[in-house]
Amino acid sequence: MTFFAELKRRRVVRVGLVYGAFAFAALEGADVLIEALGMPAWALRATAFSLIVGFPVALALAWLFQITPDGVRRAETTGTQDAAHATWVSPASLAAVAVLVLAGGAGGWLIRSETGGTLGGAALTATIPSIAVLAFDNLSGNPENDYFGAGLAEEVLNALARIPDLKVAARTSAFAYRGQNVDVRAVGRDLGVRMVLEGSVRQSGDTVRILARLHDAEEGTQVWSNTFGGRLDDVFAVQDSISRTIARSLEVTFSEDARRSIRQAAAASPEAHDAYLRGLYMLNQRGEVGILGAIREFSNAVELDPAYAAAYAGLAIAWRLSPFYTDSFPPPVAYDSSATYAERALQLGPALAEAHAAMAQSLRPPRGSAAEEIRHYERAIELQPSYAPAYQWLGELLSTLGRHEEALGFGRKAVELDPANLAANLDLGRDYWRARRYREAEDQLNRTLELDPTMGKAVESLGRVYMWTGRWDEAEEAFRRGEQLGGADADGYVLLLRAYRAHLETGEPQTVNWDLFPEASTPGLRAFVYAAAGRAEEALAQLAAADEFGLLYFDAGINAPYWDSIRDDSEFQTHMNRLLGN
Repeated sequence: MTFFAELKRRRVVRVGLVYGAFAFAALEGADVLIEALGMPAWALRATAFSLIVGFPVALALAWLFQITPDGVRRAETTGTQDAAHATWVSPASLAAVAVLVLAGGAGGWLIRSETGGTLGGAALTATIPSIAVLAFDNLSGNPENDYFGAGLAEEVLNALARIPDLKVAARTSAFAYRGQNVDVRAVGRDLGVRMVLEGSVRQSGDTVRILARLHDAEEGTQVWSNTFGGRLDDVFAVQDSISRTIARSLEVTFSEDARRSIRQAAAASPEAHDAYLRGLYMLNQRGEVGILGAIREFSNAVELDPAYAAAYAGLAIAWRLSPFYTDSFPPPVAYDSSATYAERALQLGPALAEAHAAMAQSLRPPRGSAAEEIRHYERAIELQPSYAPAYQWLGELLSTLGRHEEALGFGRKAVELDPANLAANLDLGRDYWRARRYREAEDQLNRTLELDPTMGKAVESLGRVYMWTGRWDEAEEAFRRGEQLGGADADGYVLLLRAYRAHLETGEPQTVNWDLFPEASTPGLRAFVYAAAGRAEEALAQLAAADEFGLLYFDAGINAPYWDSIRDDSEFQTHMNRLLGN
């Protein structure tokens, strides 16, 4: 009798086939149940590993034992009990079983090595806690559809950012590679992530097709490549499928808060969703055209879908930013509109990080209280741990309150998540300035200018650092150059510099000759100048006028160096407490 004939007689082959069918069905069922029950992603890998290990065990048991009407018995040889047949239950037989077990184990190890965990490559061998999602290339042939691929990628990014155990590079930094021949290794190094998702989107009529590729940036290898497709009226399901596939690959799961947030971010109609993607695209362009375009598109989205929480949140943020990019609306109108839409976003989407961030912005004193603002930022971070703007804005708020160590921690986290974000880098530099850590402020602002040498606000902020370290000529030059690059009015800052220098050198309050610089007339700037000149009464009068818009609080805060000469004044302290909502 041959070895294979003996395998057949002992029903080892049949057991192997039945076990294989059972294992396949078990894996399929486990995949569905694990996802539905919200169990950890490693549970699927553990199931697959158990089934792989069980395969050689099942074969060994089939070889050694038989199931009979009288119970389980040790397998016997057939025919005459000659030496040849006896060898099947001899030590050689046991050695054969050992070979089967080792072969099965080796096969399981190889499968895990090749697929990264479970059958079909569903999970990686080790937990990968970080990912960057690059903008999807537009393959439709129409440049006007660029917003669609960028928007879909951003929504996938936002879904992943809601997972607590996953670091997700922020949009600004991830999308900086758009239109480039991407080297995933370089992306991983630049953004501090292990995995990189890139792909393309083709929109044709009412259908969309997305090719997504997940790469291991450390190894420079492709983990998987999948095609996702569907109708535009079901594009949310396509995004959801991509996000869940990535989450399984990275062995992370969506919390119940994350699932609820994703549901609340969904649109009821493809037309509203399309308008929302256009609004996101415009909002991220910033500038007057971008902000006005975002307000228009988000407004279209909520008109098409009055229950679209994410669109209301976008609308609130666009309105809040509008005074800094356009003169189209008086600040009070912009801030009132922002507050209205933020409240609506929070009513419809209490699990949306963007809604809480928008609400926090609308509560900026004197319209609300610092404590309320902090609570909403903290909730936004809890809901979406990789939401860089919440870290940036909370850091800025804490900095204005004088809570410098906390502020710098949040500011550094924002830059870690979004290293290419100019605003986050600028705000961190200003946070160092408010903390009187001038050397670090200078270093951070110079890093900001390495990203964009033409950023006027960064050059202007360097001037502030130079001024408070007694580098008068460098400060005046920085203010002049900052104005040329689009920063604030240099005349006002030069007047501030001269008043501060004279007060510092004489120890006496200084007369401010506004006739030299008649354009430096905003209440906030006048308050800064009078304070630097040591004239507390005039500074406080200008503070009262500046309060109307809250811009003073946003720019400097109670702990900024501007106020050092009048900080101990009781009226100043009372005023700032009122400004903070205390």
